[in-house]
Amino acid sequence: MLPKNRRIERKYFTSLLSHSKKYHSPHFLLFLASQDSKESQSKFSFSVSKKVAKRAIKRNLCRRRGYAVILKHLKEIKPGFFLFFSFKKFPDTDFKNLETEILNLLRSTSVLI
Repeated sequence: MLPKNRRIERKYFTSLLSHSKKYHSPHFLLFLASQDSKESQSKFSFSVSKKVAKRAIKRNLCRRRGYAVILKHLKEIKPGFFLFFSFKKFPDTDFKNLETEILNLLRSTSVLI
């Protein structure tokens, strides 16, 4: 799991969403905002809607897998604020497919070193 100081709190969502660029992949919508402060740490958030998975167990599994992918590739990601929203139902895919989709989305935004 990604450390708490690397996650974005929910209260900052509205301000970040209004000052960010939007990118999409088959299962994710990524809002990317640049950092204005001197803080050089990237911060991340994964949000999974009840429309995607009705049970909290499935939603939390999707979030944890997303954070695990980010943690695995944290050193390769440039600083910024990354908000991932899941907007389509996940087929029961394995971790490798999810990792590939997130990394391709980050490559398309050119934040992956």
